[in-house]
Amino acid sequence: MTRHYIRIYVLKQKSEAFSKFLKWKAQVELESLLKLKVLRTDNRGEYTTTEFNEYVKRGDKACVQCS
Repeated sequence: MTRHYIRIYVLKQKSEAFSKFLKWKAQVELESLLKLKVLRTDNRGEYTTTEFNEYVKRGDKACVQCS
């Protein structure tokens, strides 16, 4: 059975997105015992920073897909 969960994090600035993403990813992978495969976004730019691009290039399997 597939379950979907939604978590909301309030950001004061878009620059906080990467650090919140890393905390969220670690928490979700720990709780579910599964690895994140794809991160889907609304294409507003939070996930197109240099930090995110370098993170994906380093070989982490979490890639960004814009919806």
